[in-house]
Amino acid sequence: MKVSILERLQIQSIVPKEGDVVSLIHIKDILSKVEITAKEAEECELKHHDNGMVTFNPEKAIVIDVKLNVEQIIIIKAVLNKKNEEKSLRLELLDLYQKFEKL
Repeated sequence: MKVSILERLQIQSIVPKEGDVVSLIHIKDILSKVEITAKEAEECELKHHDNGMVTFNPEKAIVIDVKLNVEQIIIIKAVLNKKNEEKSLRLELLDLYQKFEKL
């Protein structure tokens, strides 16, 4: 699956930080797969601001191929579906939601 810098940041922010051992192992693997390296951060001018905001140069944004297994896709879809059902899905996550709904 091709994922952009923005999608990688979004995935990092939405995956659960708590759960059972098996889920946490999958989540840890998801996070390692979408991790942004120092080189990538430099290349796309990624910056963390004091207010918690993260910015990058979209013209230099990097897209990578991430191989998620079925369980990992289910975890991400569950988070996005829960947000949708609770009507708490933010506009910023709509593209990510639609991408994972197609899987």
